[in-house]
Parts: sequence; C-alpha cells; structure tokens
Amino acid sequence: MEELVLLEPSSAYYDQIKEYRQEFLEVGDSMDGTSSLREYEKPSDWVEHIKLYSSKETIPEAGYRPHYFCVSEKVTTDFLE
Repeated sequence: MEELVLLEPSSAYYDQIKEYRQEFLEVGDSMDGTSSLREYEKPSDWVEHIKLYSSKETIPEAGYRPHYFCVSEKVTTDFLE
C-alpha cells in the first residue's frame, strides 16, 4: 500500500484539481465535500475560495473554519523533500 500525504490546496495542484473535477463531471457525481468545486471551472478560483476559509478574518458571514486537503501518494510529491 502506498503511503499517502495530506496537502493544502495550492497552485502547485491546479492540473490535478482540474482532472479531479472533470472526473466527477463525467460520471455525474454530486461532489459532496468538495467545498463547491463543481462551481469553479478554474482551479485558481476554487483555491482562492478555499483560502477565504483559512482565517477567521476572511471567513464569509455565517461560515466556519474547516480544513481542506488534497491527498496524494507520497511518491508523487518529490518537491516536499
């Protein structure tokens, strides 16, 4: 079994986020738990949306402060070393 790592969404993962979203769209899945990823064609816009929730100063009214992560196999994240 591959070792997995949790990574905060960032510009480094735009291509992977776009592919992930497209897979959901192709099979008609609901994308529950993706913080409205379905609504964002551009990964950069979705990452900015996620960043709003990272600080209590920028959380939209009636919002809460969740933590969002991307999951990757450790072998694909050489840049973390």
